[in-house]
Amino acid sequence: VEENVAAATEIGEEADQQLLQDVQDILKPVKDQSWPSGIQQS
Repeated sequence: VEENVAAATEIGEEADQQLLQDVQDILKPVKDQSWPSGIQQS
C-alpha cells in the first residue's frame, strides 16, 4: 500500500509541475509587465 501511495503521489506531483510549467510558458510574454488601466486623464 505504501508503494502505491508513493507512486500515486509522485505522479500527481509531476503532473502539477507540468501544469505549472505550461501556465508559466503561456504567461511568459507578459510576466513582470505592467500597463495603465482606467480612464486616461490629462
